[in-house]
Amino acid sequence: MFFRPIYFLASVFGVKLNNVFAESPPSILSSSPSPDHFTDSNSIILQVRVTDADGPIKNVKFLLFDRAGAKLSGENGVKQDVDDPDGAELWISPDLPLPSDGQYKWKAIVFDKQNNKVDSNLSTFNALSDGISSAITLIRNEIEELVFSRPELKPKFLRMGFHEYVFIMTQFY
Repeated sequence: MFFRPIYFLASVFGVKLNNVFAESPPSILSSSPSPDHFTDSNSIILQVRVTDADGPIKNVKFLLFDRAGAKLSGENGVKQDVDDPDGAELWISPDLPLPSDGQYKWKAIVFDKQNNKVDSNLSTFNALSDGISSAITLIRNEIEELVFSRPELKPKFLRMGFHEYVFIMTQFY
């Protein structure tokens, strides 16, 4: 911590200071991939946009977990040189391998220069290496567009999804 004259003066006059200069933790503005994202790659790069009122970010650590919650990796991120209108910093992970298809969880831990830290929320994404994720994303976007443009179809899609779920579950049990 750098020298602050008020601390010196307080010590000379015997005044106790309680968090006069409280340091604020960093803030996470956004992260990617977004929850329930599909990727058709066998690796992924995670990213966060962060800011801190006290100064620059010291480090971002990216943690990757399998569906059961077992930690697969914990890698330090790399700050990117980008101009952000909010003055935020963009940090990305190294290219993280995904051992198999399935759902993964991840989070970022952001540290500022004063060692204040903040954890992102645990987020999920899905890996499907056979290229089907592009088709799922396309279909999902088209269904959302259709439902939002014709609200009267919402109950029909809900019923259709329920019946499909029941059909699939009866095949496995």
